[in-house]
Amino acid sequence: MVSREELIHLVGELDDARLVQILALQPDIAEIEEAALWADGEADALARSGRALTGKAAAIFEILTADLEDEPPPYA
Repeated sequence: MVSREELIHLVGELDDARLVQILALQPDIAEIEEAALWADGEADALARSGRALTGKAAAIFEILTADLEDEPPPYA
């Protein structure tokens, strides 16, 4: 299980509510890293390479980008 400190290291500072939501998913580091890549604007390149965002990574992406109302999810 990923610790709070590891999560912050991977995605940066988040409010406590988002941290709790992500930790409740019990993701592994790879799922967090993948979601963070998509959230950091790598979605276009990853989508072109045929990688789809699914499962826990998709849920984490939703949490990380919840305040970006105008952007559709890259896996829809």
